[in-house]
Amino acid sequence: MGKNLFIGKILTPYGNKGYLKVLPSPVFKEDFFEKNVVWVFVFGDYRRFVLEDFVVKKDFIAVKFKNFDCSEDVSFLKEKEIFVRGEDFAGMDDDLFLLSDLKNLKVVKNNRFFGRVRDIINLKQNDVLALERFDGEEVLIPFTSEFVEEVNLKEAILKLKDDIEY
Repeated sequence: MGKNLFIGKILTPYGNKGYLKVLPSPVFKEDFFEKNVVWVFVFGDYRRFVLEDFVVKKDFIAVKFKNFDCSEDVSFLKEKEIFVRGEDFAGMDDDLFLLSDLKNLKVVKNNRFFGRVRDIINLKQNDVLALERFDGEEVLIPFTSEFVEEVNLKEAILKLKDDIEY
């Protein structure tokens, strides 16, 4: 399936009409749903799902797949990751990356060097960045839009939100 862009992690069914609660990745854009198709790694392979509806909430996205009409229909997708195909978004190449692309990026906070990304830890709730601070201390930070402001692969920089203490 070429280069896949991770756009979110399914948390749980949401309501009883087949919606899923999804924690979006920091790079999520509504444009990723314009093709009405996403891919979920399930049963050992990437499976294609057609979007019927989605609603962007404050802290999550509610998504509904076509022909999945109740919470029982979607419960097997709990804790799975959602992707889009990179080739579907060729005009957005600067924004596309794999999680492995984050390794060794320079990390900045308040426009100052904070450290480097040493590893990405995949957990059930969300991915976590293992950072090595400038003083050598390791810090773990959730890879969510609550903590990460921007990822710029061209400049090899990951910018943390300024208003959060780490």
